[in-house]
Amino acid sequence: MNGTALPLVSLIIPVYNVDRYLDACLDSVARQSYPNLEVVIVDDGSTDRSAAICDAWGGESRFRTAVYHNANNGVAATRNFGLDHCHGEFIAFLDGDDVIGPEYISGLAEIMRSTPDADVVMSSFVRGTSPDGVVWGDRARVVVNTGVEALTSMLYQIDGSDSAVWGKLFRARLFAGMRFREGILYEDLELLARLLKKCRLVVKTGTINYFYRKNPLGLTGRLNFNLHRLDVLAVTEGIYEDANGESWFMAARDRVFSANCNMYALLCANGMAHSDQAAACWVAIKKLRRGTLFDRHTRIKSKAGAALSYSGRILFRFISKFTI
Repeated sequence: MNGTALPLVSLIIPVYNVDRYLDACLDSVARQSYPNLEVVIVDDGSTDRSAAICDAWGGESRFRTAVYHNANNGVAATRNFGLDHCHGEFIAFLDGDDVIGPEYISGLAEIMRSTPDADVVMSSFVRGTSPDGVVWGDRARVVVNTGVEALTSMLYQIDGSDSAVWGKLFRARLFAGMRFREGILYEDLELLARLLKKCRLVVKTGTINYFYRKNPLGLTGRLNFNLHRLDVLAVTEGIYEDANGESWFMAARDRVFSANCNMYALLCANGMAHSDQAAACWVAIKKLRRGTLFDRHTRIKSKAGAALSYSGRILFRFISKFTI
């Protein structure tokens, strides 16, 4: 089939100081089998070789490719810029330090085209430091949920659901009047909580075609802790407040509990066990733990954290450092 007869897919790639990873990322884009692809590369004021690498790949002739260079404004603003400058019927996001399999776009687009009421298609993914040896394949498992069901799974962090915008294909119309909230971390979670409520159906596929490369120097990498990581507390609290009276209220509540446990562990691991921030997290943990412990939908990790918290801060702090 002629590529122009297929819906245009826009692939938005925000880039910031990932020169160690970027060639492999863009090479995986160049290998895509889907013929009607628009690639929007947005360099967010990189100070390493990333800008030059973007320009070098910008001449890829197989696809409609645009490269932009902006002042550093953060990943949310960079993705918003990409949304403002793309033209596809479908939209996907790829981080500049990740890699996709050659059938990634084709597979997601085919599911979207064959499921008229689907607004989002989610791909399975694997984590690691190098894509070498990864077998891109199909587990042949497809799960169809309503948008609210998908939102609930994302908040409970179960059923293979995650809160990243990468690894997913969206209908472009979902972003009408909707953009990432700028100036915060966990902008993916904040946006998806709003976006999934608008969806008719969300399809999850067992196909593994996205490789998430662990970058210890990334914004949420283990070597890059800073207090902006606490943004997740405000984000989850906002989702919790919005959930009042909704069917996904308990899921939102559990996500607040999980966020406070994770941030408390990170604060302690970074020498801030006696900080005001850690004290506030501990208060929230004690307030929410009973609900998580007796909610039959919460994952085992959350229940274990809730049960462990009853043993006190010292033991909780000691054991939780092995889980971050």
